[in-house]
Amino acid sequence: MDAASWRLRVDGLVDRALQLSMGELERRFPEREVVATLQCAGNRRADLLEFRDIPGQEPWGPGATYTASWSGVGLADVLAEAGLQAEAAHIAFTGTDVSQEADPPQAFGASISAAKATSGEVLLAWAMNGQALPVAHGAPLRVVVPGWIGARSVKWIQRVTAQVEPSDNYFQTVYKVLPPEADPAKADPARTSAMRWGALTASQRAGADSISLKSMAGPAARLPAPWSPILAPFAVPALAVPSPPRLVTGAEDHRRHTGSITMMTKQEAADAVCGARVERGVTWAQLAEAVGRPVVWTTAAVLGQHPMSAAEAEAAASALELGQDVVKALQLQPTRGALGAAVPVDPTVYRLYEVLQVYGPTIKELIHEEFGDGIMSAINFRLDVKRVPDPEGDRVEIVLNGKFLPYQW
Repeated sequence: MDAASWRLRVDGLVDRALQLSMGELERRFPEREVVATLQCAGNRRADLLEFRDIPGQEPWGPGATYTASWSGVGLADVLAEAGLQAEAAHIAFTGTDVSQEADPPQAFGASISAAKATSGEVLLAWAMNGQALPVAHGAPLRVVVPGWIGARSVKWIQRVTAQVEPSDNYFQTVYKVLPPEADPAKADPARTSAMRWGALTASQRAGADSISLKSMAGPAARLPAPWSPILAPFAVPALAVPSPPRLVTGAEDHRRHTGSITMMTKQEAADAVCGARVERGVTWAQLAEAVGRPVVWTTAAVLGQHPMSAAEAEAAASALELGQDVVKALQLQPTRGALGAAVPVDPTVYRLYEVLQVYGPTIKELIHEEFGDGIMSAINFRLDVKRVPDPEGDRVEIVLNGKFLPYQW
């Protein structure tokens, strides 16, 4: 598949249909990372065949499981951009590969519930274990659905469709979940249709469907260092609970691909904190409470204008589940000043710029008249922002409180 001409189509019950290139996905959405185990529903099918025949299926052994660190964009972010409509109960995926097993032949497809799709942990992944996604694993883009059977993590994805009903794709309907007492030959299709798209239940995740590394590779088996804490020494739990998704910072991405030990910048840390704060629904006031400092100071520190102590940086990162690279960057001494020489384009910041353009000379004159020749300190300084109720519309009150410093000659 030619990645340059490839496009992801997002359609169905959305406000805005999207056609996204790989470059647009990378530019328009924050990169996220999740560690998750994917497992085929047919794992250890050979063992199941000892109890009951499974017609037309290969007798797989204990090998259809893989744990990796997946990177890409959140499916929830893409669906939010498209504007998911209220009646959309399921999100269907269509891959590029066409299977001859279906009659007539059709592209591989599947669906998950809209609730799962918007949960934040489902990825449209372009990287695996810090490297570009191999073709065999679904390049240029694949779906990663932690906690659900591997067949829902569609490879070579080309279309995402929001719809009312679950997918009727052959590979969605061929894998059915029956209660233990059911006879497959006599089961009522109506009973299976409601379960055919669901996640596996807790009982279906039990150790009977795990993989023993000892049985596969012997007791002396050695695994690559990055994975030994996850897999060694005994077993990979079937459909292991994924790690919480997190934002991947630019510095992490650079180090991952170049091996550089360059420290994260304060701006990169600010981007990571702001993204994680929105992702996890943490307000600035809540973050300030965790840090133990005023909300204005905490916000300014996160945005790169103050250094945090080690304890404050640890508290901030812990509240947002961010790593040590962010902790270290938050402690760096800043080069203060957030605005360049150009006029700010952000409307809120521009209004403050406009206030100083109009009233700056007036403020200067009044300070000099009251205090004499000098300046208001921005070091021995306090700032407060309040909401003031007003019948004609609530107002913003900003209080600047700085020590007067006279010029000394």
